[in-house]
Amino acid sequence: MPRHSTQTQEKERQQPPRGRQPGQAPRANPRSCEKDSVVGAEYLTRNDPDEVMIRFTEKPSQAVLGFLKDNEFRWSRKDHAWRRSIRFNTTGQDGDAGRRAYRKVVDILRIEKGIGPAQRRDDGLQ
Repeated sequence: MPRHSTQTQEKERQQPPRGRQPGQAPRANPRSCEKDSVVGAEYLTRNDPDEVMIRFTEKPSQAVLGFLKDNEFRWSRKDHAWRRSIRFNTTGQDGDAGRRAYRKVVDILRIEKGIGPAQRRDDGLQ
């Protein structure tokens, strides 16, 4: 007679991972959401654990690093990116806070390089 843990493991293998329907391809983890090639910055999200990341092609200025630290981003040597957890609350997730921080960082970098702020479509984010 099989042990309980073996039965549980077999059940888990038959079920798709959390958030996916049977037959649905897995999402990239992390996946790129926005990229600004001019300043060399990229915004990524990760599902497990739930977090957002900002990655740079070169080391950013002290002003950008200070801004990231003030907005709860921490450096990850493993990912070579600045990461911030997405917290869940009664109003939903604060993933938009990570995207707003990324956009502010891009604007800071563009100003430092003498380029005007990025032109974005209005998608409801401030």
